[in-house]
Amino acid sequence: MRKSVFLLWLMVLPFNLFGFKVTVYDLSEEDSYFNARDIDNNKGITLRWTSNVKDATYYINIDSSIKSPKNQVASGPYSGGDASYTIYASDILSHANSPNDGDKEIYVLIEAQESEDTGSSSPKFQENIRAIIVHFDRVPPPPPSISSIVPGENSLYVYLSWGTNSSESDKYGFNIYWRKKGTSDEPHVSKNVRTTTHKITGLTNNIDYEIWAEQIDKARNISESSSVVTGTPREVLDYYEYYKKSGGKEEGGFCFIATAVYGSPVNSIVYIFKAFRDTYLEKSKLGRWIMTLYYRFSPDLAEFIKKRPLLRFIAILTLTQIALILYLTLKPLIPLSIAILFLIIASPALRNRLRSILLILLLCVSVPLSLHAESEKTYGVSLNIGDYKPSEIDNEEGLATKPYKDIFNDKSELMVKLGFDYKLFQGFGTLSIGSMCGFWQVLGKGIYNLSNGTVEKSRDTTVFNILPLELNLIYRFDYYMTFANIPFVPYLKGGLDYYVYWITDSKGDISRYEGEGNKRYEALGGKTGYHYALGLMFLLDWIDRETASDFDMEFGVNNSFIFIEYYESKIDDLGEGGFNLSNKGLFFGLYLDI
Repeated sequence: MRKSVFLLWLMVLPFNLFGFKVTVYDLSEEDSYFNARDIDNNKGITLRWTSNVKDATYYINIDSSIKSPKNQVASGPYSGGDASYTIYASDILSHANSPNDGDKEIYVLIEAQESEDTGSSSPKFQENIRAIIVHFDRVPPPPPSISSIVPGENSLYVYLSWGTNSSESDKYGFNIYWRKKGTSDEPHVSKNVRTTTHKITGLTNNIDYEIWAEQIDKARNISESSSVVTGTPREVLDYYEYYKKSGGKEEGGFCFIATAVYGSPVNSIVYIFKAFRDTYLEKSKLGRWIMTLYYRFSPDLAEFIKKRPLLRFIAILTLTQIALILYLTLKPLIPLSIAILFLIIASPALRNRLRSILLILLLCVSVPLSLHAESEKTYGVSLNIGDYKPSEIDNEEGLATKPYKDIFNDKSELMVKLGFDYKLFQGFGTLSIGSMCGFWQVLGKGIYNLSNGTVEKSRDTTVFNILPLELNLIYRFDYYMTFANIPFVPYLKGGLDYYVYWITDSKGDISRYEGEGNKRYEALGGKTGYHYALGLMFLLDWIDRETASDFDMEFGVNNSFIFIEYYESKIDDLGEGGFNLSNKGLFFGLYLDI
């Protein structure tokens, strides 16, 4: 037995000792290239490698993967582990097959001597011999050209082209220079610009600047300068500035809402969420999973929102809306709520301002809390996605232009909304009250040169953001789904809206406009309105009831639907003027019955 083990050890030993590998670390891109200046300064680079072989010899070769005195730069003892050697430009060129420009191969060879116990004394090299490639390039690239200059607000956008007949190694980057035209000032410079478009900032509007550039290749050779081009920064109007200059009446602001959401109701809202957690979430697997996510991520999110007033306002307004729905599940005040909803929407006797006040009171009211657990009720959550465009926004009375069309090209973008509803009644159909919030954003380019009625686009970006908040009353005719196994459920939906909007300029700041008498306006506010929708749901459980049953048992999801709905909204502060954010179109989505 011992003899067999000894023979096996003798068989494995040569394989373990001489089947070794060496890891040679790659060079950085900068170390891989040598330009004329590097050669004159005899630039050095450090080779690094590692291996577990012992009692060996290393060789540094140029353009040869075998032992060759002509190509050998250095050699020495190597006892394993991490090692390094610094090699210089002169070493590489003097031992290469050619001293001219081009690629050179550097090899780190490790030679280990076999033990006499193996019956052989011939040396062995590592199995994985590979070359480290370095590039010698002393020829500068051709000069670039500046194809165009586009004005921005206190800035210029420079568009560059690579020099004629540039190779791939010639296309590394640019040095871009600028100074006021007609001066001998020391030019400003942006070095190692890696793109063919560059924005120069910190300039003065309506002042001419001269701009030129140099091209850099991968070896960091620098070309001759391009031709000098002149550019002039100009005032650029973002969307809100252009809208106001065109006669728009929207002034921004939230009126008394901010006082409501930052005041004492917040404390009561927190109490509502705690009561809902204790009454419902802690009693289901899905609820406990939601709570786990909340406690994991909410502290960081709260800290982030706390330092940003706009996000803080939006968060509180959204939570206020959701809290109202949760409160109705805990202590239903349904008749009063529905009465107020339809009173605001339908009553012609109410003045517009009174309607707005009642709407905000419904969104933000703090009701007395004496919460007691009631019989378990069912809920629904939905994801709605659809095209949105404020289609009436350019039809505002008094507008001299069409700002939305000119800035945003009259385009629509996807609006995404998340909804939550509570089922009030389930019999001949289901009646629910719900809340929904979402997000929409469209990007456009600012404009300049308004003289002579012309409109020219800048490269400065302006952004229109909307956060829609909804209260919904929903009727789903699901009687035949329940009793006749028909998977289609038509539904009607209507309710009240509050759209929070904000518009940003090229710096990402809230847009501001100074009007007559130095009156200042800010593009941050909210618009009230209402909506209605007609839709059709399809029951996914009908396709695979076994999977649906497992989903119900595991997560508490009773039914899953996909849906399509025709949606129409009227968001114009009930006819008071300013932004009209109304829209009509199709929404698609997923609905889960919990």
